[in-house]
Amino acid sequence: MYDYPRLRDPLLSTILAGACFLLAWKGERLPDWVRLFAVFVGCVFSATAIVTGLNFLMYQIAARKEEMSLAVVAGPVRFASALKGLTMSQTDMVQRQMATSLAGIPGDDGPVWVIRGQAGDVPLAYAVDFFEWSKQTAPYLWPVRRGSEAGGGDGWSNGVQYAQELTRSILANGWAKQASGPYAAILVEPLETVAGKYGVGSD
Repeated sequence: MYDYPRLRDPLLSTILAGACFLLAWKGERLPDWVRLFAVFVGCVFSATAIVTGLNFLMYQIAARKEEMSLAVVAGPVRFASALKGLTMSQTDMVQRQMATSLAGIPGDDGPVWVIRGQAGDVPLAYAVDFFEWSKQTAPYLWPVRRGSEAGGGDGWSNGVQYAQELTRSILANGWAKQASGPYAAILVEPLETVAGKYGVGSD
């Protein structure tokens, strides 16, 4: 086991060195060789105090630097440790809780863009309809319970789920707050601004 430097070593050496020098200074009745020996021992303890003191100081500086370095990467390290042993689906679920992102799914006519929600993906085309229809209820978002009506007709069979995911994402980012009554949430930023954050134009 590694013996870490301790403050008691330089302190003890300093006390012993002081005692030896005091003995040599005040011991007039002692033989000269004893006083000389006390000075020699005092010098040895003084050198020991300096060496052990510098060793302790350098160790403390290095330890503090290491702590600061670890603090910088503590978040990613803990996140990586938390993901260790998880399946791909579990890892994907954790990542969905942490950030909102756009993803392109390959399709016959090119990539189909979706907004990654906490529980599922929301087609970007639905987000366009959702924000367009939210103009009717602004500053409230379009109600989740009427999510399938966004865009007109019954074109979005999973509209309620999509509206729930979008609303949850907007709330999580602090762009809206929960509202009472028939509305899902009330915006704290302009609708056009929030729509733009999801890549949806204001026109």
